[in-house]
Amino acid sequence: FVVNEIKVSGYYAFVSVDAQRPGGRRIDPAKTKWAGRHYPDIIDCCHAQAIYQKRGNRWRILESALGATDVWYLSYCGRVPSDLYIGCPTN
Repeated sequence: FVVNEIKVSGYYAFVSVDAQRPGGRRIDPAKTKWAGRHYPDIIDCCHAQAIYQKRGNRWRILESALGATDVWYLSYCGRVPSDLYIGCPTN
């Protein structure tokens, strides 16, 4: 993975990564097991984001998305710290 962003605020974390092949080679979506299941113009291969929540001494995924072309994580504004990622209104 290429890590684009990791941000921790309190008991929450936001992670944004790009998947890649070993050695840094690009993933060709047409050669994956998902080929033909999605239109290539409506997914952002091979980008992924996740929101984590710390419970006790472990981080658990609250929500994640692979290939999202929208900012799905904005639906968590008000439920996670406002400084976790850009887009949430601040008080």
